[in-house]
Amino acid sequence: MRLYYILFFLILSCLSLNGVEAQIKAAVIVGVSDYPAKSNIPDLQHSSQEAKSLSNFLTERGYQCHTLLDREATKKNLESSIQTLIEMSEQKSLDHFIFYFNGRGTRIEDDPVFSVLYFIDEDKDELDECLLLSDADPADLDTYLRDDALFEFVTQIKTDAITLILDCSFNGVADNISIKGFGESTADEFDGVNVMKEGDVGALEKGLVLSASAPDQPALDGAFSTALLDALKAEKADTSQDRDLSVAEIYAYLKNALKDKQVPYLFDPQQHNPTLVTLPELPTLEIISEPSGAEVYLTKGQKRREYIGSTPFLQELQKGQYRIDVQKLAFHRSPVQDIELSEYSQSYTLEPFVLKPIGIHGIVRDDNGNPTENLKVIIKHKGKEIWREDAERNGSFHLSQEQQSWLKLDQVYEVSAIGSNLLSSERVTFTFRGYQDIDLIVPVALDGTAPILIDSVFSSSRLVPSEDLLLLGDEVLITLTVTDDG
Repeated sequence: MRLYYILFFLILSCLSLNGVEAQIKAAVIVGVSDYPAKSNIPDLQHSSQEAKSLSNFLTERGYQCHTLLDREATKKNLESSIQTLIEMSEQKSLDHFIFYFNGRGTRIEDDPVFSVLYFIDEDKDELDECLLLSDADPADLDTYLRDDALFEFVTQIKTDAITLILDCSFNGVADNISIKGFGESTADEFDGVNVMKEGDVGALEKGLVLSASAPDQPALDGAFSTALLDALKAEKADTSQDRDLSVAEIYAYLKNALKDKQVPYLFDPQQHNPTLVTLPELPTLEIISEPSGAEVYLTKGQKRREYIGSTPFLQELQKGQYRIDVQKLAFHRSPVQDIELSEYSQSYTLEPFVLKPIGIHGIVRDDNGNPTENLKVIIKHKGKEIWREDAERNGSFHLSQEQQSWLKLDQVYEVSAIGSNLLSSERVTFTFRGYQDIDLIVPVALDGTAPILIDSVFSSSRLVPSEDLLLLGDEVLITLTVTDDG
């Protein structure tokens, strides 16, 4: 035991030297499923396993747990575990102490001598609530752990907060294995506000009691502690969203989880409301895109795709599998990326989303389908001109990335051509969808003096100087003489 103390305080010293204020949290965890046959106390199915699971969880969360299961959960061993913590707290006060019991309970006649000896208020109902450890013997009531004795033990521990969690029942149903009470007590004997009366917990100046069921209800085997362990891991229990799960938050979660089974009870007259555990930091997801400023969308399972921010994106998310895609106006939508955030306090980075610009382009053609030149292209929105530019020699035109930014999503635009040799131009409309290419053809009618666009087949390398060519266009006969300079 001395080696235990040496190692414990050596760790504390190292943390202090590194500027870390170490919290000291301890717990005594008791679970009894198997009672000796001679006691005639019925066994329970889940108690010891639930206690073991809670002990493992609290150990992971930084608690020093003294765990007593089944045969080890004797009254003597319990007193020894608490005495160890009393001595440890004399060296350095604890930040939080938890006592957890999962087993059977009962109620017996109050012991006034014990109350006087330890200056604990005598119960108003003249009954003591008792925890039945593995060596409990109904023929010897001194083997029962009375609430007065429990409070006398735990209040000797120097600590900032004490939380008693009792998954047992004090109204007896001896022949029903699913009920955690034992004996002949009935619900109408309860006249206080809690299974542990106000007089009982008067000694707990820094403590509170969280019990599995209300005074007029039994506690079911396998209900309360299962919900408790779920609550200690549940993100949705953290209603304050500060990662610290207080007793009040746990209690609210339990009431909702057990509403169809039993009603848990919280007795915290001083409103201490300490933090039981701190949730680990959530995984962090980083998303970048080229260019930046893209909208980030997330899909989880069968849920709808939802917007969660823009790139560069760095945010904590719940653990789980996600499908991520990004989009930016005037760029093609990205392919999706799937990722699983499986570990707390881990950082995940997706491969960069490289976005391809969309194209908004078109061509002006005459009645015969030939491209034209010397024309201007105009784009209007609701009758107002927003863009004008010369078409290329082959009649083509396009909007730059900057010019596309003038367009508004899902709006209708009108495109037409103008020019001195133009008889008429059709007005072509398009709807700007934002994330896909737009190809336009603007038909026009030219007057008779319109220049004829010679196809590239008549390149100078293929023509013979001084040779006359006859070209027929729009019923006009044109003579072309090829010169040496092309």
